[in-house]
Amino acid sequence: MPVVFQHSQNEICFTIWGTICQAISNWEYSVDEMVFNEQLATGSFHGRFPIDDEDRAVMQQIKAKGQIMPYYGVGGSHGACVYTIHRLDNGYMIHVENTAAKESTEFNDHTNDGQRESLLRRLRTWLAANLRIGEVAKPRFLLRINGKELQKLRAWAHWNESQALTSRYVYRFGRVSLGRLGFTVKVMDEQSNEQIDVTDYDDW
Repeated sequence: MPVVFQHSQNEICFTIWGTICQAISNWEYSVDEMVFNEQLATGSFHGRFPIDDEDRAVMQQIKAKGQIMPYYGVGGSHGACVYTIHRLDNGYMIHVENTAAKESTEFNDHTNDGQRESLLRRLRTWLAANLRIGEVAKPRFLLRINGKELQKLRAWAHWNESQALTSRYVYRFGRVSLGRLGFTVKVMDEQSNEQIDVTDYDDW
């Protein structure tokens, strides 16, 4: 299943589902595992993000349980990836970069408008059903712009709400462990070649 774009008065949201979501998750895990193993072996990753002996001992215990937990600094406990989403003629391009490891990959979602509308209806039905039966609805992966971030975006001179879902705008979400959204949020206007950082750093 593809990327689903939802746009309302209160929020812009990308939901990443299915095989693309799983592929992103698998890629992230492989890079995190590489970082984690090097930190265990050397006490750092390429000389960055040093780990003291006490923390390495904890990480050894984590590895013994078959788990990984790389260290990406104080603000990177949730990971070090930046997700770039750009609308193409027949879908989306998703570029994922682990900024600490300097590794990146790309995924393409090719879905026609009819298929996308059908998937969006299925997504809404699934969410409504889960909420009715009292379960916590957990879409695979959500990237949101709302609240103060959305207000700041809408006040930007280069923002055109009617073109939010066109190839004009490139959306970048950087994973952090701080803030309400858990991401930094930047938007690039391909028409003017200008970029805005709408992250609400006051919330950190």
